Amino acid sequence: MRRREALSRARTVLMKGDAAMGIDLRREGRRRSIGRVPLVGAVLAALLGGLLLAVVPTPAAPSAQAVDNSGFDPGFIISDDVFFDDSTMSASAIKAFFKAKDPSCRSTSSLTCLSDYVETSRSRAANSNCSAITGKKESAASILYRVAKACDINPQVLLVLLQKEQGFITGGPRSSLIYRKAMGYGCPDTASCDAKYYGFFNQVYSSAWQYQRYAEAPQNFNHQAGRNNAVRFHPNASCGSSTVYIRNQATAGLYNYTPYQPNAAALAAGSGTGNSCSSYGNRNFWRFFTSWFGNPANLLKNAGFEASSSGWGSGVKTVGLARKKSSASAESGAWYLSTSTAKKGSSLRQTVKRTSRAGEVYTASVWVKSRSSSTPFRTVLKLTATGGRSESARAEATVGPEWTQLQVSLPVTRTHTAFVFDLYEMTTGVSLAVDSALLAEGEGEPSRAAIGLKSAGFEGSQSGWSTTSSAVTTGVRTKLAEWPASQGSSFLLAKTTKAGGTVQQDVAYPVEAGRSYTASIMLRTSGSAPFAGALVLRGTGGAGVDSARTDFEVDGEWSRQQVTFTATRSDLRGLRFEVRLNTTGAYLHMDDVRLSSNLAADTGFERSALGGWTTGSGDLALRYRVGGATHPDIPDDEVSLLAKRRSDSVASLRAPVDRKLSVGETYDASILVRSTGGDVNGSLRIWGLGASSEHGSQGFTADGDWQLVETSYTPTVAGQTSLRVELYLNTVGGELEVDGLWLR
Repeated sequence: MRRREALSRARTVLMKGDAAMGIDLRREGRRRSIGRVPLVGAVLAALLGGLLLAVVPTPAAPSAQAVDNSGFDPGFIISDDVFFDDSTMSASAIKAFFKAKDPSCRSTSSLTCLSDYVETSRSRAANSNCSAITGKKESAASILYRVAKACDINPQVLLVLLQKEQGFITGGPRSSLIYRKAMGYGCPDTASCDAKYYGFFNQVYSSAWQYQRYAEAPQNFNHQAGRNNAVRFHPNASCGSSTVYIRNQATAGLYNYTPYQPNAAALAAGSGTGNSCSSYGNRNFWRFFTSWFGNPANLLKNAGFEASSSGWGSGVKTVGLARKKSSASAESGAWYLSTSTAKKGSSLRQTVKRTSRAGEVYTASVWVKSRSSSTPFRTVLKLTATGGRSESARAEATVGPEWTQLQVSLPVTRTHTAFVFDLYEMTTGVSLAVDSALLAEGEGEPSRAAIGLKSAGFEGSQSGWSTTSSAVTTGVRTKLAEWPASQGSSFLLAKTTKAGGTVQQDVAYPVEAGRSYTASIMLRTSGSAPFAGALVLRGTGGAGVDSARTDFEVDGEWSRQQVTFTATRSDLRGLRFEVRLNTTGAYLHMDDVRLSSNLAADTGFERSALGGWTTGSGDLALRYRVGGATHPDIPDDEVSLLAKRRSDSVASLRAPVDRKLSVGETYDASILVRSTGGDVNGSLRIWGLGASSEHGSQGFTADGDWQLVETSYTPTVAGQTSLRVELYLNTVGGELEVDGLWLR
């Protein structure tokens, strides 16, 4: 039918970014006369000739929360799945939404609040865009609900359109003159509003009908999905336009209804006014929707739990779930979900019907934290494509009382008909807080989330790990008073009778040539002497060898060791992480394994000279050291960089990364360093750049042994557009050897 036809015409992709907010308490304009039925003859000619609508460039509006417009994608404002989902809200939920968004609204004899508004709607016969609807005396909430059902439009979309057009949701009581042109339908810039479209029901129905008309006959309208479109910035043609590749039907419909995109000034203004060439309609639509209902590219229902938990339930076994209201405790918005189970391995689940095609990539993510300040919670995120032979991806973490994001990417290799989003609960007796879940098509920004290792924390299991020789024995140890785990309650013991034995795990993952990947692990020994070994990270599935190695030596204290691998081949289909045991007869303790793609590309100096690095300030002498018989202990097997500060001026190395940052999101960097002579002092710094300059920093003193230096940075201002990792050398004449930057 209507929605299905629209979805068959355009494929959705992941919209970058997920921060937003709304605006627009004043009318944005009296516009959009596209609704002349039938759309044939002179009217169709006018449409194709560009006689659409204009917007008065007036933003307006107090916002409900901080805004970052950097996530706005002009080619993909909202997914088709979200836009045409008519099942997201009931009439009672819509009425409750009115009251929640404008709690102080009070109707008078001449002005009426949306929650109090009543009108006698008109009967409409079934047509190609909407099913039949019978007129009756009903509330505004009932009108929105019934029109959404009849025309297969998400009622959340209708709510956002009401706010965008007239500030209806948060603007207090309105007069009958405003209600009769609520959606701006039939109100062109160049003439008075057409009286045939007057009335609240008439406006809502006509608007919903029109969006289905765009989907039914996309070839009849200026803005079309699946092609480049010249989209203007403003009704004034002298303000210009830019080429926008519109990727789906819902976005094309928004541009046909409001044929302007925000310019750079409008986006930089947040919820405010840009310049004389700014327009705000589609910016405001995106901001309101994201603020109220979450990422409009999201295929999941109630992903932020702000309106309800409908769509979520038990998957494997049984979980208990309850929505909790607390803006202080939620990861985003005011609500989050609390879930718990009496049976380990139960899952919280949502199933999404979605036909996928080979070559598409789907990303699932969720924010979680333990609701106990003293007991960590082990959880597994698994995304499964079903219908035919299934494919899946998973990520595991043991989380404490701070919000932590889990994310997986699933490249599908065949056609599927549905996706199953499972969050497995591996801890009992404690509740898990869940918020801001996401399932979307496309890759977006490089992932910061863990690549799905099994039993990464060894909490009661070593599933997924194997050994390469019978000489290697392993076992999980739990709650040993003398030897506590580095996190959680368990760790893995490993011992070999023959040097070179390996504990390893293979992970299927779409490895990209030129991208760096890093694995790290907490290690110690219970032996009386240091334990020597090596970490190896390699690409698998290709015709040749592509790997990196870091040697280690650990004592009785937990220490984090890491290895960074930069892929040089394009035929790799997975990763293998190996822990090689070179000391015989002693136990190596292993815990808290992490594996992720590196936000900084080519940081191990393997593919080119400086790779992803550049020289910063000061006077540096650079040379390279190649591993092998002469230098077998160089991390990453092949090349390390040696840098010497030659003068009194500040000297540094930089690794820049273009990435849109979100306030409150923490970035971590770590790097291996050692000196080639005496002690070398320095610092590792992460810069956030764009709207302002801010950073996190960690000083160090390097000697002749490799050490891991770590620091972190959390943006505090909106509008940051890039990261820069900078390694400062403070000792004049001292030479520092560096390798294996990990930025995540």
